[in-house]
Amino acid sequence: MHSTNGHSPKQAILYARVCTDEQARSGYSLAQQQEALREYTAREGYEVLEEVRDPGQSGASLERPGMDRVRDLVAAGGVAVVLAQDRDRFAREPAYHHLLRREFEEHGTKIRALNDRGDESPEGELTDGILDQLAKYERAKIAERTRRGKLRKAREGKIVATSTPATDSSTTTPETVRGQPGENARGAAHLRDGGGGLRAPRR
Repeated sequence: MHSTNGHSPKQAILYARVCTDEQARSGYSLAQQQEALREYTAREGYEVLEEVRDPGQSGASLERPGMDRVRDLVAAGGVAVVLAQDRDRFAREPAYHHLLRREFEEHGTKIRALNDRGDESPEGELTDGILDQLAKYERAKIAERTRRGKLRKAREGKIVATSTPATDSSTTTPETVRGQPGENARGAAHLRDGGGGLRAPRR
């Protein structure tokens, strides 16, 4: 790609992330994110240095293979901007987003999302910070509603499946065994003594 003003085009890294639950629930795919980012860079005249993907990775931590790659590329220099479709693709926690922004700035790199609403002024940063906190609050509300729904089903005698595989067939979660006082202890003793209880048959 050639710049029309005689200067080399600015280099951009495109970053896309999705966790398994998001992809299964809403079809918020890596391909969809990457397509939106490619359209933006083509329109704005950026040269794509690399497209980095983090499939099946939670945004609750910065310890992700793809994000490690992005940080290494930025540290090497010459990157104008790291782009993601949404701010929470970089990190779920506002503090982590702030950490990345400061780290990238040390290398002359900006961090941008297509849904940024502010600008680089203090007021703009405040606007995006408030929006990050509101998004965090909304996620917490959704998680709490989901947790309470599982507990209600458990009290009604319904087994609630979880996405975390058990390492032993006798392993249960609080959602699956919660009931009347003392019921958990009786169930645990029954399993320990070799009773059937909640033990799933091995296949």
